[in-house]
Amino acid sequence: MKKYQPFLDDFDEQLTKNNSLTVQKALFFNIAAKKADLAQVRKTGRVGDDVLNFYGQGNRWEVQWAPNVPAPELEEIRGSINILPFENVFSNWEGVAFFKDTPADSIRRRFFVVDFFADEAAVGLVVTAEHKDQMYYSDFENDPKPLQINMDGYIQLCVAAKGTIYWPYLLFELIEGEENPVSERIKKHLPELFPDFSFDAFSTLFGKLRIR
Repeated sequence: MKKYQPFLDDFDEQLTKNNSLTVQKALFFNIAAKKADLAQVRKTGRVGDDVLNFYGQGNRWEVQWAPNVPAPELEEIRGSINILPFENVFSNWEGVAFFKDTPADSIRRRFFVVDFFADEAAVGLVVTAEHKDQMYYSDFENDPKPLQINMDGYIQLCVAAKGTIYWPYLLFELIEGEENPVSERIKKHLPELFPDFSFDAFSTLFGKLRIR
């Protein structure tokens, strides 16, 4: 079983020592979700073991950082991770992920938010046996898009991308084989704050973690 505390502690230290940014929040709540809640969800067979493993070690992960010297080109380059407590994930997401007029058989009704990193977008789970092993991206307007990684892969790649807001667009570039405006912006400007960031290394890691 992967241990997340040391891995996320290392990431927090990396952020804290970076003089190019201010860490506004860095919290891994390393008390597990309630065993009864985990057991109840496990029985459904509709949520991957990797999700339950993460929440079996900690019940929230939140990070926010911003550049120390605001510049127009860095306006959209900031850190935002907001992995919700387990009990919040399985809330009723009507009014956010779907609406009253959303068809009953829509995949949007089965989307549950895990990383609520922006008001208008999130990464989460599609809770069905068929979809349980992948994380999905939702802009709350269209059907969730598969990221081709599980929860563990999501955590690893999130750290590799420094928790930069909208970093899943780096995955879309790799999945779709075409650069997009968000991935272009991140690849261009994130190394200005994190010289160790390499899109090639990110791509290699995704290749190892990818679910095909």
